[in-house]
Amino acid sequence: MTRMAWTAEDRRKHAPAIQEVLRQGMIVRLVRTMDALDPQPKVGRKRVWSTLIMLQALWHLARDGCTWRRLPAAFPPFTTVWSRLRRWRELAVLDRALAILVACLRLARGRRRRPTAAIIDTQSVKTGPQRGPRGYDAGKKVKGRKRVLLVDTEGDPLGIRVVPADVHEHRALRALAPDLAAHPTLRLAWLDRGFAGEEPEAFLNRHGIAVELLHERMETRLAPDIEAAIYRIVQEAMTNVAKHARAAIVVVYLRRVDAAVLVTIEDNGIGFDLKYHDRLFGLFDRLVRQEDFEGTGAGLAIVKKVVDKVGGRIWAESAPGAGASFYVELPQGPPDAVSR
Repeated sequence: MTRMAWTAEDRRKHAPAIQEVLRQGMIVRLVRTMDALDPQPKVGRKRVWSTLIMLQALWHLARDGCTWRRLPAAFPPFTTVWSRLRRWRELAVLDRALAILVACLRLARGRRRRPTAAIIDTQSVKTGPQRGPRGYDAGKKVKGRKRVLLVDTEGDPLGIRVVPADVHEHRALRALAPDLAAHPTLRLAWLDRGFAGEEPEAFLNRHGIAVELLHERMETRLAPDIEAAIYRIVQEAMTNVAKHARAAIVVVYLRRVDAAVLVTIEDNGIGFDLKYHDRLFGLFDRLVRQEDFEGTGAGLAIVKKVVDKVGGRIWAESAPGAGASFYVELPQGPPDAVSR
């Protein structure tokens, strides 16, 4: 008996990505990309069924998990869908098309085509009666499979692998080896505490990737004055970006560095010339004309005052047309507590 090409492994690997494409209304872009990768043959019989209807048939199979012979009559014959999918698998058309689509999305958002930072996480999900690898995740009380996800900072997929749910995160990370090799520009990966240990760090370091753990131990909260200062700083900075930067994307990072807390606010707006850096934090001092942008120019001056009050420092990096990055370093406690 001939084995069909759309296996349970294919369903687990491609269904989430196809679902995301459908959700964001990008199916037409995906079809055009796939047609460019696998065009009509120059000789022989022309294809009757379009790539779009083929993807819809595959999505029906992935979503409902029905048998090939139960494919509704509105779709092509199941043998035709199977034949096209087998060709796509041999040429890696789906993987290449999704990679191109992610690159286009990054460029449209003002990012570089190839990512330099990524987020790695796992998700244990229950499974139905379908065949395939499965296990019991004692930590999450789930019997099924574990998805190992590699995404960029925008949440776009760079790699998706599936392992039994009883595989520990340290060993599950190895499944991403082909995806890490396919993205040699990655230099930093954020992981949660489930990946804490020498083995995951050594594995990623071999691929030239530094590791930063999220949700590290925080048995004690920050001092109330510092927490209030961080809230006010982020609030004023976001308001300043909304009024002046003309940015489509704003990212805020908060992490502890030694005895300090580092707050980073990045945007992809109009930016500024660094020769005006000292004027940024002056009260009512603006780098743009009053008629072009609303506001009084007091936002960053307020941020500077809040930072100085708790004994911190603030600086910025930017270039015209290249966005801006603001860095705020604060002590983890009041100035007198830090000095002791």
